[in-house]
Amino acid sequence: MTETMTVRKQWGLYTVLILAGILGNYFKYPLFLSIDFLFGSIFAFLALQFFGLKWGLLASSLIASVTYLHWGHPYAIVIFTSEILIAALLLRKIKINVILSDAIYWLFVGLPMVYFFYNQIMGISLDSVYVVMAKQAVNGISNVLIARVIYLIYAYLSRRNTASFREVIYYSLIFCLAAPMLLFLSIESRTDLNKLEDDVQQVLIDERRNMEQLLSVWVSGRLDSSSQLALLANSLPIEQLQSRLEQALGFDQNFASFGFINKQGKSVYFAPKGDKKGVSNIGRDFSEQIDFSAASDSSPFFTRVLTDLNDTTNPAVAIILPLRINAVFDGYIVGFLKAGQIQLFLNSAVRGEASHYMLLDENSNVMLTNDPNQPLLANFKRGEGELLVINDEVSKWFPSDSYQLAINRTTSSYYMTTAQLGGPTNWTLELQQSVEPIQQALNESSTKRLVLLLKLLLIGTVIAELLSRQIAKANEQLLELTYDLPVKLASNEVIVWPESSSEEIHHLIGNFKSMADSLKKKFFEIKMLNQSLELKVKARTQELNTINKNLVATQKELSIAASAFESQEGIYVTDENQIILRVNTAFSEITGYTHADVFGRTPQLFESEHHDSKYYSEMRASIAEIGRWQGEIVNRHKSGKLQPLLMSITCIRNTDGDITNYVCNIADISRRKEAEEEIRNLAFFDSLTQLPNRRLLMDRLKHALLSYKRSGRIGAVLFIDLDDFKSLNDTLGHALGDKLLCQVAERLTSCVREGDTVARIGGDEFVVLIENLSENGELAAELTKRVAEKIIKLLNEPYLLMGVLHHSTPSIGVSIFDKNSTTMDELLRHADLAMYQAKAAGRNTLRFFDPEMHAVLSTRTALESDLRIAIEQEQFFLCYQPQVHVDGKVQGVEALVRWNHPTQGLLSPASFISLAEGNQMIVPLGILILKIACKQLMAWSSIPERRDLTISVNVSTMQFRQLDFVSQVLRVLEKTGAPANRLKIEITESLLMQDSDQMSQKMMLLKNHGVRFSLDDFGTGFSSLSYLKRLPIDQLKIDQTFVRDVFTDVHDAAIVKTIIALGRSLSFEVIAEGVETVEQKNYLTQQGCSYFQGYFFSRPLSIEALEQYIDNMTAKKCG
Repeated sequence: MTETMTVRKQWGLYTVLILAGILGNYFKYPLFLSIDFLFGSIFAFLALQFFGLKWGLLASSLIASVTYLHWGHPYAIVIFTSEILIAALLLRKIKINVILSDAIYWLFVGLPMVYFFYNQIMGISLDSVYVVMAKQAVNGISNVLIARVIYLIYAYLSRRNTASFREVIYYSLIFCLAAPMLLFLSIESRTDLNKLEDDVQQVLIDERRNMEQLLSVWVSGRLDSSSQLALLANSLPIEQLQSRLEQALGFDQNFASFGFINKQGKSVYFAPKGDKKGVSNIGRDFSEQIDFSAASDSSPFFTRVLTDLNDTTNPAVAIILPLRINAVFDGYIVGFLKAGQIQLFLNSAVRGEASHYMLLDENSNVMLTNDPNQPLLANFKRGEGELLVINDEVSKWFPSDSYQLAINRTTSSYYMTTAQLGGPTNWTLELQQSVEPIQQALNESSTKRLVLLLKLLLIGTVIAELLSRQIAKANEQLLELTYDLPVKLASNEVIVWPESSSEEIHHLIGNFKSMADSLKKKFFEIKMLNQSLELKVKARTQELNTINKNLVATQKELSIAASAFESQEGIYVTDENQIILRVNTAFSEITGYTHADVFGRTPQLFESEHHDSKYYSEMRASIAEIGRWQGEIVNRHKSGKLQPLLMSITCIRNTDGDITNYVCNIADISRRKEAEEEIRNLAFFDSLTQLPNRRLLMDRLKHALLSYKRSGRIGAVLFIDLDDFKSLNDTLGHALGDKLLCQVAERLTSCVREGDTVARIGGDEFVVLIENLSENGELAAELTKRVAEKIIKLLNEPYLLMGVLHHSTPSIGVSIFDKNSTTMDELLRHADLAMYQAKAAGRNTLRFFDPEMHAVLSTRTALESDLRIAIEQEQFFLCYQPQVHVDGKVQGVEALVRWNHPTQGLLSPASFISLAEGNQMIVPLGILILKIACKQLMAWSSIPERRDLTISVNVSTMQFRQLDFVSQVLRVLEKTGAPANRLKIEITESLLMQDSDQMSQKMMLLKNHGVRFSLDDFGTGFSSLSYLKRLPIDQLKIDQTFVRDVFTDVHDAAIVKTIIALGRSLSFEVIAEGVETVEQKNYLTQQGCSYFQGYFFSRPLSIEALEQYIDNMTAKKCG
């Protein structure tokens, strides 16, 4: 109960301190304009002293937060809270008093922060910032002093806390020094404020009176001028009124214009007659601008503020006087006055730059002012604020923004006085004097006082520290000497007693000295008694030593047993009936059961249903047979969860051999089991999809094959590859690709039975292993097909990836277990081959493994390996088919490659060109063919009969699209020395349809070096006249399919005619290939074809046979 009341009192005190701090910042003590002393930090420091750093910081934050709501800027929270934090840390680390720690804070942290926040962030002027900095430091240090004095008084009165004598002296001295200085500062600041305000108010009243007098004189003069004009107009003939108006305008420069306005408000006579824009003022209607109804029959009056007729941007007022001609009211004399002329008079009465005046008409429109921020002709509105009446003549206005800094509000404030001008004008004169000059003057004087006060406080702190140390020196020495005084006296330590000029302390030291002498005598008597006792104790000790040796041995044995029992392994001990007698701490930590939970119970309490009765029977048999048992067991933890343990049970027997106890040791192996499971998952499962990986798949496939061989029930392997998965990864990113793979894994798992296996073996490749389908092969194949079709259907459904639907399809290859499937690798390889057949069939389908396909692929694989070696060893040679001119002369040849295979003999291009294109070996093969052809050209160049022959070399699309194709050709020409103009490169139409601009650039580069081009198979593709015009083609080659049916197919005949005509019109050579009969040759000749190639002339020949053929043709022609 007492403790509860104490806690309540502490919370009550803490709450009171926070509330007092909030009030201390709200009810501030004003020194002068917007410079106030706050007292919130007093109570924050009290909270720090009473409750420590954490609660002190919380209190300061709460106080500062409420202050922020009142002030509207958060910087007070930072400065206020950091003062508590840093001062408290300095108190802990350096062990200095709280005044010095707070002074250090203000000098090195607080003042720079005030400067930064107020000047750099809030833009307060430097003179105001300096006074705020000085005030904040003095205010902060003073509050710390007050807080410490209050705390010491509380400690003294409550007697719960103690304070050192030196500390009391120290703070008393500082307080006595600081209090008068603070009082002096307050009085002087208030005196300066009152004096400055009185001076400003008197100047403001004097200026207003002076302006009133000037305005009265000015208005009277203008009334006299207007009245004289009106009297003169009454006696003049009406036709002379215009000239009189113009004369009057020259006499008084204050008028902008004069006019005679009739009763309807229109000008009859006016001077000047026109405005600056040349618009006539005579006949002008003023009834909307001037309210003539306000004019009486005799009295003049001033209008509201108008615009000057000659300058519509400047304000003006008009004097209206009724005009009587022959005693009959006939209209008005109107004089428009320049408001700027009034301002010249008023400016002479203003003494200070901070003084502003305004002249308002009866509707509060601004006629004139020297305030640049106040627009002319606008209706004057003071804005929201507080108007404080100081006396009958002067008031003070404050802006009403409660979230504006007080120092800014003061700078925006001003003193004001107004005067209502009577008579015909009904104007209002208002003078304003800004508070800012007073603020600056007070800032300057107060900054000096505050800095002086701050210096005196710091000097006084140092002096008080020195004086308090000197005064309390004797006390502290006495305190140190008397600490553990009996021990010092017993050890005969020499004690030097201090001296003090204080009478009370001097007597106190004497009393301690007498007491010390008495204690020395007592200690000597005790020493003698001790010596006699030592002799008696010595004899008794010898007797006890013997007893002690026996006890030590016994204790050692017990200690060893106790240490062993309290090991890191859990131990419980039972009696011969397996009733638990004792457990150690490790047992409770492992199982969750305390000694009280298990005492008197049997180990059946821990048993789980994980093991059968046979397991426990074997355990009991081992204990009965050899007296122990050890193994892994799964028990139930107190929480109910299953817990794997490593357990050993040992029998304890007495001297008669009877079992007296059982000791059971247990160790928790949960983490080891979890680690083993994690290792197993890493080793056998895919980390992304959690499906079995290749290793686990191979293990299950091995068991499936063994099961098939035993039972004869057929299984199947489905190899699944996702179509175009790479494009998804490249375009949408690997993260979306991973999500797709996970969804595919889920769908595949849903398609198979529980005993079947779905595995991911890498990338986008999955394998499904189906076991025990049927002993019938056809039925097993049908069942497998159903599963595969189900997979295709399910994987064709759209996938939602990151909110976007995506479609993907699979290609599936199936391999069925059979007597020929002897190994796991064969099964997977067969399924893989079938999958590639499914892709070749258009994808999104399935294919079963075909042994014939396997044989073809095996042959293809072997041939591919041989082809690679053949290129390296240059096992190729060229045959040449002659190209004959219409006159029978051989003009050139086409190079046709042949492979002299080491084992298969001579191979034609049909057996290996497509293979070379498929594995990109066509590029090095093409370079090799080009090299052989160029060597032959070089060889012919030295033979006069052969030097004009050309060789046409076919270039594949893949080779031509190589970036360095041009440099490859030029390099071969350079190395062989072959004439470039005798080399003819044959390209196909399909090549030109792919990036024709790039192809054209390559062709032009080679053309510039002399290489010629022939367009092969012309007419079989998408023939275009545009590229025929743009590309440097020398020859068109008519495809043999058109030549073969030229007599049987009218379309082919028409195409042949067209190609020949087109070639001749474009100046191309035209050559027909596949010419096999004389009729074909004659027909082509009739149509204009000049070059032929085909079996009619010759088959492809070896170089020797070719040269013999050429010689024969030459001889025949000559003969």
